[in-house]
Amino acid sequence: MRIMSFLIIALLVMACGPKEGISNKPPTPTNTSPNTAIITNGTPTAASSETIIETTPPAKADIQVEVSGMEDGPVLLIGYFETEQYRADSAYLKSGKIRFKKSPGYDQGYYFLYFANRATFQLLLGEDQEFSVKTTANDWLFSTEINGSLDNKLFYENLRFQTDLSPRFQEVTQQLQGQTPGTDAYNMLKGKQDQLAQERNNHLESLYAQAPKSLFTSFKRAGQNPDLRDLRTADGQVDEQAQLVAYRYDFWENVDLADKRLARTPVIINKLKRYITELTPQNADSINAATNFLVSKVDGRYPYYFKFFTNWIALNYQPTKTTLMDAEAVTVNIVKNYFTNEKAFWADAATVQGLQQRAMEMGNSLVHQKGPDVVSTDPQGKTRSIYEMKEPYIVVYMYNPECEHCQEETPILKAFADQNKGKVGVFAIALDTDDTKWRNYIAKVGMQKFVNVYDPTNRSIYAKYYVDKTPEMYVLNRDRVIIGKNLKTDQVAQLIAMDEAAR
Repeated sequence: MRIMSFLIIALLVMACGPKEGISNKPPTPTNTSPNTAIITNGTPTAASSETIIETTPPAKADIQVEVSGMEDGPVLLIGYFETEQYRADSAYLKSGKIRFKKSPGYDQGYYFLYFANRATFQLLLGEDQEFSVKTTANDWLFSTEINGSLDNKLFYENLRFQTDLSPRFQEVTQQLQGQTPGTDAYNMLKGKQDQLAQERNNHLESLYAQAPKSLFTSFKRAGQNPDLRDLRTADGQVDEQAQLVAYRYDFWENVDLADKRLARTPVIINKLKRYITELTPQNADSINAATNFLVSKVDGRYPYYFKFFTNWIALNYQPTKTTLMDAEAVTVNIVKNYFTNEKAFWADAATVQGLQQRAMEMGNSLVHQKGPDVVSTDPQGKTRSIYEMKEPYIVVYMYNPECEHCQEETPILKAFADQNKGKVGVFAIALDTDDTKWRNYIAKVGMQKFVNVYDPTNRSIYAKYYVDKTPEMYVLNRDRVIIGKNLKTDQVAQLIAMDEAAR
């Protein structure tokens, strides 16, 4: 019931990491201090040393495409914007020819033509949008000729090179995985792999040099993964954990965050998703550390990406949209630090106030914090308190008698509490009900051994234990510290065992 509105992969299987969270600081730190924030009166201003590259369309677009071997039919021009694809324009392919004309032109970014047979053809639309394309439907890559667009000439030259290089690189990599490091065979294959990697880097640098300020160069650079650092332990062994930390630290180094055009390509959202959801262990402490590190790169310097990054993380880790334990900690971190009147230039004061209020309500019941005491009234009219309970572990259980999921979970929790009498106590708080329904539910389910309380005003629990939907379950340990939340009963025993083992 709703109350209110190879190496890297092997190291990433950490669904519930340690309390400390990850570090994004490399073993050999470099200067990571961001420029001083200079957002004033709700208006974003770039630092004076930065030149923001806008997505401003050119005065005119005139794109002529000739496709051999394609049936006549409608063609869509599909663009990217942040997380979405959208229809930028449409035309009709007739006798193998199609033309897109627009004044002013299209926002600069990555696009593709979508044909009636679902075939697609990629394009980069930068400052020069007056060009022609000649290609063949069954051989897009090697038949394509570009006239008048250096962005697309370089783009397709790189695609052809990569198509030739990739299978050779994959073959060597597969052979390398079967060899023992340090052997002659391993060293020979590693040398081939390094040579191919250098060949690729040389190719890209030669393209970048032809158009250093182009959309192609910015787009392609941003899509490159950082090199894996050669970091070793004191005994000379590869330090895989240090490599992973350094990889995360370096992950955004190739991205020109002054270039807003990249938001109209898939590269920014793909990197953001990978950085937060794949390279970051999925626990609240680690996500907060990764968020703060990433935002430090844009805060006060690149307002556009500041808004994009903070909003995307906040939306994707809403408590109702993720199974992450303590997603509220992610919300609290972002709202308190970034969704403020000084920084959230896109939001009005009322919206900011509402978000800050919600963060305050969440902030008192985060994992690893001391669990707040609740003092309320039981069915006999007596005042009861969490802190008066003597059991080593307390389950703070919030439910509604008419909630379908509560009706399923409460008997399971009762059976668990009965089996762990003297070790686990339950402090059960009824919500959004009335006195009669509450008392009847206690009798029906047999909850008399719980400490049952009900406060029709909700004042006794307000801003103590945050409830997004019922049933909600928190677990407090011997020190009355919250060790788990957003739980099912079958998770409580394992959580308690982990806490006991850590003592």
